[in-house]
Amino acid sequence: MLGVQANYINSQPLNECEAKQLDTLMRQKRLTRYPYYSTVKFNAPASGDPAAVPVTYDLARGTIIEAFSYANGDPKVTAGYSNGDGVATKADTNITTRFQTIGGQNVIIHGIGLQWLPAAMTLNDGEVAPHRLRLPDAAFIAALNNSVSVELTLNADENTFRMGTIGMLPGAGGLMGGSDDISGDSSLAGNKRSIAFPTNGWPVRSNFFAMPEGLIWRNQGNADSQLKLKFEVTRAIQLFSGGSPEHNIADVAFDNTPAGVASGAGQAFPTELVAELKVILIGSVLGPRTRSA
Repeated sequence: MLGVQANYINSQPLNECEAKQLDTLMRQKRLTRYPYYSTVKFNAPASGDPAAVPVTYDLARGTIIEAFSYANGDPKVTAGYSNGDGVATKADTNITTRFQTIGGQNVIIHGIGLQWLPAAMTLNDGEVAPHRLRLPDAAFIAALNNSVSVELTLNADENTFRMGTIGMLPGAGGLMGGSDDISGDSSLAGNKRSIAFPTNGWPVRSNFFAMPEGLIWRNQGNADSQLKLKFEVTRAIQLFSGGSPEHNIADVAFDNTPAGVASGAGQAFPTELVAELKVILIGSVLGPRTRSA
């Protein structure tokens, strides 16, 4: 345009009050109850083919399974899964870098909850989806509660907090009660028609393991980063098809005895016992203020 000239105007320095206001704005943090969670799996494979011989289900002493050791999209082998189980999804964990917080956040940990899942999904190496769904076995969960120690570690195991056993860290939620076994075989007398859901303590929001005041999972590059929850099998676990060493049997043949006759029972034992455990950090998240939060 004729007669129009653009002139460069130097920016004006902030006065003392404006500089302090800008500094306050840049240092703002947000404090939320955003959850952190990770899932682990315990798997005891059968020692043979239950259809042919009596078997045992074994989980070796010294087995270590780690929560928060994988991120969304990572393989989950360190958490007890197989390569056949595939990579982690947002149903497994919400962290984006293993052992680390999200987006520079600091997590003020008030407590930890452990929730037994009402079903587990499993595949062995070399198998392809869909997964086998396994309901948790009562004896297997009881043995895990008895023999698995729980430790929280920071700084790549440099700092360790011994927290006892799984049963000492109740789940602040989860399913309770039972449900009809709609897809199972309830046609024979003695077979279960309903299944109870396992719970790790009373599944209410306030029921969790309280941690000491001041425990903070800090962002990467600071002390007290690199967090994980470590489960260690301290005694060898061995369970028997049939329920006990005195009653160690192979599959029992089914027959066509009417459902009202108690002798018409049969049993096909599974090829593995599987249980999944959800690990939830109860606490507050302190992070840098963003344009959207």
